[in-house]
Amino acid sequence: MRTLVIHPIDPTTDFLIGMYEGQTDYTVERDPLNHPNLKQLIMDHDCIMMLGHGLPGGLMERHKTVIDQDYAVILRTKFCIGIWCYACVFFERHALTGYYTGMMISEVQEATLMGIKASEEDVKVSNAKFVKAFRTSLDEPNFLRSFKSRYYPLGTDLYRFNWERVFTNEQPAGSKFGLFAEIKRSRSSMLEYLTGLSEMDGWDGLM
Repeated sequence: MRTLVIHPIDPTTDFLIGMYEGQTDYTVERDPLNHPNLKQLIMDHDCIMMLGHGLPGGLMERHKTVIDQDYAVILRTKFCIGIWCYACVFFERHALTGYYTGMMISEVQEATLMGIKASEEDVKVSNAKFVKAFRTSLDEPNFLRSFKSRYYPLGTDLYRFNWERVFTNEQPAGSKFGLFAEIKRSRSSMLEYLTGLSEMDGWDGLM
């Protein structure tokens, strides 16, 4: 299977390099916005791995969308892997086939927004275990069962949060893990976080 990795350069998502590191037969695109014909590149491959930051509308590079609804028709003919926040909305809205995540905590700020206490070291270790579990499970007959048996410990809120937000076509996210559901679920934590920011120098006009 010819695999294309689309992973925009961003130091905060460098841990995702572990998804394809050492795979010499993969095509890796780290600067997709400047690729002369990204759609053709996608068409030339069977499996499309999309990694980084994003929103329900697609994968992003900095503040620009790299993969959006314009790519949906092509991606629908591929096996896709999507690891970005709210990839579940994009995948299920456009009926893509593959494995994908919902909101994922990969930074301390994200943990704070979701009302979860986690240190930099906690998040770093979690990220490494997440990628190892995800990558190792790709070739297993039951991906989701394999992933969930490898990504531990569930005794912590951080791990449980991410553990619950990996999906497949057989076990989709549905509306329970969409953007508005997550906002509603963590509303009080977000307000506390934003209130804290407003009290910092230079943030007086935030609230």
